[in-house]
Parts: sequence; C-alpha cells; structure tokens
Amino acid sequence: MKQKLLSDISSLTNIKYSIINKLKEISEECICDYVLEAILKNDDLIEIDIGIGKISILVLEDGVEYSFRPSSSLEKSISKTILDDENILVDKVEKGLSNRLLSTYKELF
Repeated sequence: MKQKLLSDISSLTNIKYSIINKLKEISEECICDYVLEAILKNDDLIEIDIGIGKISILVLEDGVEYSFRPSSSLEKSISKTILDDENILVDKVEKGLSNRLLSTYKELF
C-alpha cells in the first residue's frame, strides 16, 4: 500500500503543496550536504535526526546503505495504533471538529 505523506500533510494543514514540496527539496539538499561533509571528513556513517526518527546513511565503496529508526514518540504511536486498533489522526480530527461545533454553539447562546 502506497501513501503520499506530503499531499496529506498539505490537506490537513492547509499549507500549499508547493511550499511543503519546497521544504522537501531543501531537506534533500541538507541531507546531501551532510553526506558530502562526512565524506570529506572520511566518515562513512551519517546519522540524521528528521524529527520522526533517524536516518542512517552508510557510504560504502560500491554503494550506499540506508536505515530508518523511528523516534520513541512515533514508535509509541505506531504500537498504540496496532494494539488498540485506533486511528489517532481520525480521533484528533473528530475532536477538533467537536470543539469547533461547541464553540460555535456557545457563541450563539
């Protein structure tokens, strides 16, 4: 199953996709800079904290290897989703809508 995270973030936050895509491009450029910096320092392992986890990049003579370790927060959320069969995103959206409706009704009375 494939998903498009940037599109979903754009929809959920009302931030234009073009802005989110620009941030993605800048992120890619930063990662490439980190890799080049490491190569120049003869360091073959680069660890990058991307907020939701860490990407490790191992530069080898014949290629590159990648790995991803989720942050403790993401790991906890994924575990909760699997164990409790709950959709954290839907719950948050429903709670936000509920709060908005209550605020609207309070203003009317």
